[in-house]
Amino acid sequence: MKKILFLVSTVLLSSCTCLLSQIPPQYIYVGENCEAVLPDYLTKVTATDNCSLASLIQIPQAGTILTASQTVTDVEIRATDSQGNHTSVNFNVILIDTVPPIITVDTTLTADDTLYGSGYDMIQALYNQADKIIADKLTFFDENFPYEKVGLPVQDSSYFKEYLIVSTSPGYAVTKQGGRVWSFWNPADTIQ
Repeated sequence: MKKILFLVSTVLLSSCTCLLSQIPPQYIYVGENCEAVLPDYLTKVTATDNCSLASLIQIPQAGTILTASQTVTDVEIRATDSQGNHTSVNFNVILIDTVPPIITVDTTLTADDTLYGSGYDMIQALYNQADKIIADKLTFFDENFPYEKVGLPVQDSSYFKEYLIVSTSPGYAVTKQGGRVWSFWNPADTIQ
């Protein structure tokens, strides 16, 4: 009779299951470095066992660094009894980034031929270019035009043949095939 009782009690002990309460999705805000530390969720569960509870662990462990590239992390809480039976509860930890981007202007940026800081700078540059090109205040771009003398690339001379730059004192007008394309004046003369 003792052998049967021992067998029944062994079967009962080895079939004990642990019970865990459920955890809803958890939300964590990331910091300035776009990371967050995984909290200890073991304090948020209740593990019970009709036998003896051997361990209660969290995977990944508390203190694990999470980055915003892992917006959702699966966390497992596992309870194991002294007989090796275990029960797990899984839930999601969702990272939230509420830190807006920061725009920093590079103080070494300067205006050049392709980038102008303002409309004034662009108009001034156009006027200066026209002033360099026009020596006699009236220039037709044809096959006799001295492209190299005024600093225009020779390989692009066919492009400039269609244009006429005329002085319209105090400014210039650029025309193409008889139609006005641009008008501009020296900003120093017209803008006070």
